[in-house]
Amino acid sequence: MLAALASGAQASVCAHEFMSGGGAGGHRQTVNQAPLCSWQALFGALDFYAGHLRPGEPDPLAAPPPEIPDAEVALLRAFLRLCRSVIQHSVVARTAIYDSTELGAMTTMFALLACVVPVALKAALLDTVAAFGALDNDVLANSGAQADSVRRAVDEMARRIWAQLEQSQMLPTAGDGARALAVGRGSSGARGGIAYELEEVEAAAETYPETRAFVRLVAALIHVPADAVGVTAEAASAASASASVPADLGSAYRVPGVGPYVSFVLDSVLLKAEQRAYRVPDEKWRVYALALDVVERSLSTLDLSMFVGTHATVTSDALRELATHPGFEVAVRVLCGSRLLDALLRVLDAGVDAVNAGAAAASAVLPALRILLRVLHVQTAVLRGAVPALAEADSLGFALNLPRSLTTLEQLLLSRRESVVQIAALVGAVDPHVSLAAVRIVHILADSTVFNGVDDRVTRGALTLNRMVSMIDGSTDSVRILHAFITSLEAEGGDDVEGDESDDDSAAALRVAVVDLLLANIVSSKPAPTIAHYLLGFSVSRPAADDLPDPAQRATVLHTVLDLLRGDSLLARQPRLAERCYHLVHRLCADPVTSDVALRYLRARETFVSTQLRAVPAAITTDRPRATSAELHARAWLWRTAALELHSLVLQDSRPRAKLIAEWLVADAAQTDDADVFTSRPSAFLDAQMHLLALFSGVRQAYRDAMATLQHQRREAEADSADADAMDAEDIVKSDDVATAEDAALLGVDISSC
Repeated sequence: MLAALASGAQASVCAHEFMSGGGAGGHRQTVNQAPLCSWQALFGALDFYAGHLRPGEPDPLAAPPPEIPDAEVALLRAFLRLCRSVIQHSVVARTAIYDSTELGAMTTMFALLACVVPVALKAALLDTVAAFGALDNDVLANSGAQADSVRRAVDEMARRIWAQLEQSQMLPTAGDGARALAVGRGSSGARGGIAYELEEVEAAAETYPETRAFVRLVAALIHVPADAVGVTAEAASAASASASVPADLGSAYRVPGVGPYVSFVLDSVLLKAEQRAYRVPDEKWRVYALALDVVERSLSTLDLSMFVGTHATVTSDALRELATHPGFEVAVRVLCGSRLLDALLRVLDAGVDAVNAGAAAASAVLPALRILLRVLHVQTAVLRGAVPALAEADSLGFALNLPRSLTTLEQLLLSRRESVVQIAALVGAVDPHVSLAAVRIVHILADSTVFNGVDDRVTRGALTLNRMVSMIDGSTDSVRILHAFITSLEAEGGDDVEGDESDDDSAAALRVAVVDLLLANIVSSKPAPTIAHYLLGFSVSRPAADDLPDPAQRATVLHTVLDLLRGDSLLARQPRLAERCYHLVHRLCADPVTSDVALRYLRARETFVSTQLRAVPAAITTDRPRATSAELHARAWLWRTAALELHSLVLQDSRPRAKLIAEWLVADAAQTDDADVFTSRPSAFLDAQMHLLALFSGVRQAYRDAMATLQHQRREAEADSADADAMDAEDIVKSDDVATAEDAALLGVDISSC
């Protein structure tokens, strides 16, 4: 009960003060005199059992070692649960308990972990150790201005825990002192310690609480830096090394780093998870999810910026840290097509139905997708930069063995067609994070020359199919995949310009990602039909000739895009999505393959141009520069489409249709009826403000307002910087011309063209 009450920032401090004083006014007392409900009583009891159960020299004549009574085990676990709750929510309490020489918390817990005690108690001890080293985002949020100092303190605490874990040899890492590193080969050479407990104790009992707790500990000690954007980052340089992981761990007697711990998670836990028996089947997926969390954290802290762009010569120290980094081990294992890749794809085989049903498998599918996505982003830097540099290095301090064969993930997935189909089907997951990761993977695969080439095995008449289209269209899940993209676009999303544009925690980001996928695959450099043509409803055999299907016969993604634009609130509520939708329509009308079919459909069934010109307001009312930029670009794509339509109508000598559009453009913006402006009074025509001029006037006013807002924000930021750093005026004030140019670049609009 006390553990549940201590689950808040304020409550945890009160609980810590109570447990520190034990109701005795805060005066320190000896262990024997300590109240039963106090930190001294808890760690005193742990120290007592560690002393009595400490393993000694084997003696066949000695009596069997004593055991902790079950009631005592339950009480100790309850105390440890309270301790975890307090230190998870209070950095002050965490630091006080960790640094207390009187309590000796870490020394006592590691000493007891070396003894023969029940597995459940060992799991509780490991979870408590992990809580000391974990970096909790809620704690950082509650720290306010001190968040950076809190992060540094917890990073340092985690480094000390790594050292204590290494010293305890709970996972034997000393070995035979060999100074060689085989990257990507895998190793299961650990004997004794946690490896023995896993194989001989937990496997026999068909339940794995201690192993799960140990994997949680490894994950907790790998902190993702604040400036890293995670495994979904699109750039290989969008990561930095973890400050909580010591690069020189164990350097006195082995290849340095935390590699042995991550290798144990990979080889003994993740890759053997499918082979083990489980008393509770759902525990297998909990094991998968925890192990994949370690893999994900390792990849997200792999810094490859030294191989991106033009950089100075990479130092031997940097290469040594790279070779021993667990993220590099993970990337190489995936890119050599090892069992790790098979394990990731096996997790995805759980399928979208299991994810949507909330099954235990859902917790493992998302990290598996994110790992594949991150590998796709970093593979070029690994294959073209890191591996050649390490192969030529001669001063690492240890022998380095790399796999003989490494290739891109696209090439490896080409022979695993069912896995590609499974990834595409996961776009239909109800969790937008799963859907978003799946869309981004499909996007990268569709962009690659491997999947964008033609599939010689499948033909439709005289046309050879794109490999990606061939895989999806030839699968039994083709209809489901098409429906998945439709539902992803139909998902309700909030404002898509609030906050950081890289935020992936919304359905709005998913909808934008789907349209970006379509835009990237309607280009002349990619032979039709591409995945975009397939999803938009164009004929696979004759995309440039056959009419688009009627929505009553077959729903397509294009119908959904047009439905979104037909609504009243898309441009105001989600301007980034609206901009991309208008861009997509223009791309379809301008592309040589799709132009005739798209214009014919939009003209005959949607009267798209006329309807949209009347529906889009002339004035832009938002006061946010990013939203203004998106709305300006959206209008630009609509006007370009209108110009294409007018040009096409004139060429086809369809003057009545062209006249309807032209009449509206030159009609009085204040006029509410549809009178023929060409037969109106000449003076009324000259005195009126045409819709076309009203549109340009609204654009100019929105541009001026956005520029004023940006300049005001910039001046406020400069003033704050001047007050904080006491900088000279000439150091912080830019010329108006330079500042204006920067603001215009941020908007991405050249208003002088209007």
